[in-house]
Amino acid sequence: MIRPFRLICYGIAFSFGVLSAQNIQLTRLMPTVHQFGSTSQLGFAGGLNSPQFSSADLNQDGASDLFVFDRVGNVSLAFVRLPNGTYQLAQDLLVNFPPLEAWVLLRDFNNDGAVDIFTYNRNVASGIKVYQGFYTNTGLLDFTRFTFGNELDIIFFPTQNGQPTQLYVSDIDYPSISDVDCDGDLDVLTFNIGGGFIEFYQNRSVENGHSRDSLQFILADNCYGGVYESGISTTLDLASAPGECANGIVAGGVEPRHVGSTLLSLDEDGDGDQDLILGDLSFPNLNRSTNANGCSLAWMNEQDAHFPAYDVPVDLPIFPAAYYLDIDGDGVRDFIAAPNPNSNGVDHENVWYYRNAGTDASPELNFQKNDFLVKDMIDVGTRSKPARLDYNADGRMDLVVANFSYFELFGIKNTRLLLYENTGTATSPVFTLVDEDFLGLNQYSSDQTGAGTFDLAPTFGDLDGDGDVDALIGEIGGRLFYAENLAGANQPVNFAPAVFGFQDIDIGQASTPQIIDLNRDGLGDIVIGEKNGNVNYFQNVGSVGNAVFGNNEELLPNVKNLGQVDTRIPGYSTGYASPYFVDLAGAYRLFVGTEFGTVEVYTDIEGHLDGSAFTLVAETIPGLAEGAYLHTVLYDWNNNGFLDMVIGNERGGLGFFATNILLDGTVPTAELPEPTLFRLYPNPVNDQLQVALANSSPATIMLSDQLGRPVRQWTTQQLLTVLDVSDLPAGLYYLRLTQNSAAAVRKVVIE
Repeated sequence: MIRPFRLICYGIAFSFGVLSAQNIQLTRLMPTVHQFGSTSQLGFAGGLNSPQFSSADLNQDGASDLFVFDRVGNVSLAFVRLPNGTYQLAQDLLVNFPPLEAWVLLRDFNNDGAVDIFTYNRNVASGIKVYQGFYTNTGLLDFTRFTFGNELDIIFFPTQNGQPTQLYVSDIDYPSISDVDCDGDLDVLTFNIGGGFIEFYQNRSVENGHSRDSLQFILADNCYGGVYESGISTTLDLASAPGECANGIVAGGVEPRHVGSTLLSLDEDGDGDQDLILGDLSFPNLNRSTNANGCSLAWMNEQDAHFPAYDVPVDLPIFPAAYYLDIDGDGVRDFIAAPNPNSNGVDHENVWYYRNAGTDASPELNFQKNDFLVKDMIDVGTRSKPARLDYNADGRMDLVVANFSYFELFGIKNTRLLLYENTGTATSPVFTLVDEDFLGLNQYSSDQTGAGTFDLAPTFGDLDGDGDVDALIGEIGGRLFYAENLAGANQPVNFAPAVFGFQDIDIGQASTPQIIDLNRDGLGDIVIGEKNGNVNYFQNVGSVGNAVFGNNEELLPNVKNLGQVDTRIPGYSTGYASPYFVDLAGAYRLFVGTEFGTVEVYTDIEGHLDGSAFTLVAETIPGLAEGAYLHTVLYDWNNNGFLDMVIGNERGGLGFFATNILLDGTVPTAELPEPTLFRLYPNPVNDQLQVALANSSPATIMLSDQLGRPVRQWTTQQLLTVLDVSDLPAGLYYLRLTQNSAAAVRKVVIE
């Protein structure tokens, strides 16, 4: 086989083990995607729903990179800007980032050149925890938890009686962390617990005789700028003079208020003090309030309730947030607006980019696009569910992608299947969007009254043993659409119109089917995951050309809880099981995506179709961080003898991964010498691959193709070496680095 030959060429001993959590490895691939009239290398970046943007030098190369945290699924993404102005996904740069939740801001509070992390703390108290950043000897960021000397290690401040309490920030809001009072250190602006007034927490570390390495705060103003946000109007209540406070009082007490506001402080008018841009959960606009009283005592006396009124105002239904950072690399910060809800927000055309044609201190914002980054991704809105289908019978496996829905107002759903044809080669897939309403199911989307359906989940397989593939599509109500293939075996598909309610099967909610001949009788059976976290088995009791199923999952030969799979976790009543069986050399393996961002792996399927337990060999796949509501499909798309995995997620996008699982079900495990410490980025790469070493000892770098044939060699003593690979064909390569009598091998994907 190809794999052992390559490894023998490297002189590395290999063994072959069985599937387990410890030995499954994923390598992210980024196949080219053609859609909407453009070609993209970000097609499989995973989608964006509620992205939060920060700027940081993630690899210590002196250039500003883009860090994106999506609160939908709590996913961190890294993008590096290429010389042509486009962005490339670079997840390797985040290897040392801690798990993050709800909201994230990267800021350099101690001015050491390495960004620090300010993020939400959920344990016991809603507040701010901080991770202090530093660069490792490979040039990557790493972090240590900043300690505050209190039990929870979160930012606190003294109350009037001298007792400390946490600096409160809810998990729904988005605070501003910037130099509010113009004294050179970072302060915090956030809404009070009631949600109407802005609190100013002043950083007093330097004033208290400490360096900027400290974070000591006081509540300096509980009505910052004199502003009150009612939440019932797009305009703010403003105080009539400096030092006063808009009272927010109505008959009977303080105005009722909901939690849900976002803040950005910046000098928007170029007068040297901080103005505010505010978003609210209830409205699609951003409000800019102007500070007319300097840094020491802010007073907001003017507002633009539909910012920027002088250009194209932001219009993002449900909870917009604003970000100020350099997008185009000209050294001047630009402006981004994006939604910020935990769910049910705008999930397409949802990243509004304004280029700053002015200066950093006095911006002039010009609207450029409403789909920054997301236009380049496969992004079907919310909860993507991929399936594989060779729809044109050309031998290259295509992708069908379903969604929960695209966001629409008033509860309307916009659910559909999209067909991406594989227009690449047998060894290098390329996906081209050819149908935005495959099988015509969009017509069944729920309307404003709730009639209709959504949350589609397709599968394709030979249901009746006649040699061609039929279609089943699950939906939110637990039933199935059926579309018969009229074409015959080995022909491009020709599906009859889909019919709802296939054989009266109804598993409850969120049916997620797969057609698979589990009992190997030549007829396609149906397994269906559901909202409750279990997997149902419906055995085909018909004959060739006549598929027949009993509709009661609790009556044998059907099984309600196949393999005793249960994807729920303690404290949750739902699990959203998404099963995918794969036949590897005559033995089935089961991969189950879950609501909680894991993919469970099971073996010992045969002999356990009666409801007895499968063997759980992996509670999840190591290194998987694609967010929530995962849905997998596996196939060897590049014909190298190993399974690839396409993963859908809550953000509506897809991830594409090579695995180390051979088609016979074994996993090769290497016995390498102690590896030399080095990092590669970006990976995948288009033109220049950077190799960061731990020390300047002489090193040899060998790049080989999939057959183990050397294609390029370098020697270096530099801590950072840039390798030009722009002239090499796209594909999977192996980079072997030898240094100080030790060697290590890394996969490299050239696009």
